[in-house]
Amino acid sequence: MVKDVVKRYVIQEGFQLKKLKNDRLSYIVRYKNETCKWGFYASCLPDGVTFMIRNVVEVHTFCQRTNRNKEANSKWVATVLQNNILANPSIVTKDLKNQLQEKYVVRCAIQTIYRAKIRVLKTLTVDHVNSYVKIKKYANAVIVMNCKTKEKGCRPLIGVDGCHLTGEFGGIMLSAIALDADSVIFPIAFCICEVKNTDTWVWFLRLLSEALNWDDSVPICFINDRQKGLTNALKYTWPRAGKRHCCRHIIANFNATYKNLNMTGKLWAVSRSGDAAEFKAIMESIREESDQAYNYLMKAKPKRWARHTFDQ
Repeated sequence: MVKDVVKRYVIQEGFQLKKLKNDRLSYIVRYKNETCKWGFYASCLPDGVTFMIRNVVEVHTFCQRTNRNKEANSKWVATVLQNNILANPSIVTKDLKNQLQEKYVVRCAIQTIYRAKIRVLKTLTVDHVNSYVKIKKYANAVIVMNCKTKEKGCRPLIGVDGCHLTGEFGGIMLSAIALDADSVIFPIAFCICEVKNTDTWVWFLRLLSEALNWDDSVPICFINDRQKGLTNALKYTWPRAGKRHCCRHIIANFNATYKNLNMTGKLWAVSRSGDAAEFKAIMESIREESDQAYNYLMKAKPKRWARHTFDQ
């Protein structure tokens, strides 16, 4: 730890180190240019772990700052730029080099920065492996929580969706969530598969039906994002269940299609309206602005997303 602190300090101040002693018992360094009296001495305590600073000569004399420092190796670069790389794994080394120079006023070779990036990205692989190892424990935790939720009761509304996994192993995660009596979201089931299509959704939803042991005579409703494979699978596996479409997805797709129209407020208003007359009035105002927008929404089947049409 003490060595890391000294390393960061000398890189920040822009001077080179000369290591007089660097082992498990003592750490003695000084300024590489012997005309400067700066120096640092720390030694290990009897516990074999803790270092104590014995002496520091803080005064610099005849020192010239440098923006190249051999202390700024790939290991150090990986440490200081780790968060930036993890936030954007596809970031190019040139941008990392600029960030390093701007924040720490130090210049490193492109190869050094590349090795640092590889070092950080390898930790992602390890994290993913460890995460997959914990899946069974997580599944058991979900089962326990679901058993507790049964005691409280839950709403007969299930949200189903799938997302691409961008980690080391890829694949698709399918999931089902619900609301308990306190309107708290909790996961019912999830799985990881290779593709997202009708077959995988049918398999997942059949297992969900078996796990819930749902009485077909009891009303239940599913909400989804209109993905074709999921829509078809719901028809096969839960034919009597109500089907609703997620308004957020509809609005997002609408805005992507009609970028020049600013109707987000009206779209939420028309979806939330519980009155048929109010729904019709808002839809007419949308048609006055754009016939194409009106037709788009009507084609999306209002009975699936407009509140006033819901039967349960």
